[in-house]
Amino acid sequence: MGIVDRRLVVITGKGGVGRSTATIALGLAAARRGKRVALVELSRQSTLPRMLAMGERTYEPRRVAPGVDLLGLSTLDCLADFGRRKLGLRNVAKWFFESSLMKGFVTAVPGLPDVIQLGKIEDMITQPLKNESAYDLVIVDGPATGQGLTLLDSARAMADVTRVGPFYDLALRIADFLSDPRQTATLAVTLPESLPVSETLQLDQAMRQEGHQLHGVLLNRWPRRHLPSTATPDAVAASLDAATGLSADGAASLRTLATRHLAHLDAAVQVRERLAEGLASGLPIVDLPLLTSAPLGVQAFEPLVDALSEVP
Repeated sequence: MGIVDRRLVVITGKGGVGRSTATIALGLAAARRGKRVALVELSRQSTLPRMLAMGERTYEPRRVAPGVDLLGLSTLDCLADFGRRKLGLRNVAKWFFESSLMKGFVTAVPGLPDVIQLGKIEDMITQPLKNESAYDLVIVDGPATGQGLTLLDSARAMADVTRVGPFYDLALRIADFLSDPRQTATLAVTLPESLPVSETLQLDQAMRQEGHQLHGVLLNRWPRRHLPSTATPDAVAASLDAATGLSADGAASLRTLATRHLAHLDAAVQVRERLAEGLASGLPIVDLPLLTSAPLGVQAFEPLVDALSEVP
């Protein structure tokens, strides 16, 4: 079953590896296949709107590209929505759930903010209201590695604590949805560097121990090869010297640059091999090319979208 054939994809990974970049690119790639996609940020995040040149985050969906919407969730907005949908609170829902009493309750219960936001996402997927958009796929720009695992565990932990009532029912439903590999996939984003790869392997192991699983790894900022695969630093310098009549210093500088470039490629290949060997057998790794500048606007993501369009 393909990644974008699920209903929910959660993106996680070490801070700074490009989770938001991967979220946007995957959403655009899914839309190329005809999927109706929602890109979702959770509370306290506001990266996707900036990268898409769309200003501030909003709770209401906004169109990013054909077939792709963007929205930012907050615990209180989702809680008010929960009150309207599940508890029958209509006109007073927003007032009640934004009261100081309710804010105190939300912050006092561990895991409740995550469960409430996941509940909103599950509603978007399985039972949108008549006035809401229907999506084939929701992609969540999830938190960093450790917090990402906490997010996936939040529903199960909430069910263990509550045992009864509407939050218990919500937690059970979300836990079932997250644990169903036909519905939900988790992707880790990493870099072709030793430390991020080590953390990705630790995440893979920790998820398996907790009864979860990764469904793929996106290897971001994969270096571009600017020289033929058979090139050597001496051959590069000699070739350019013959064509342009370089000085000795110029040839030496080119040789140094070529040496560094090839060494960087070799190091990336070695780290990728270590990643492949350490992951669960058969887990796909997708190389996302290094962008030449910080992405800003939909068009900037095209090289990544091209790479992801062939993902099974």
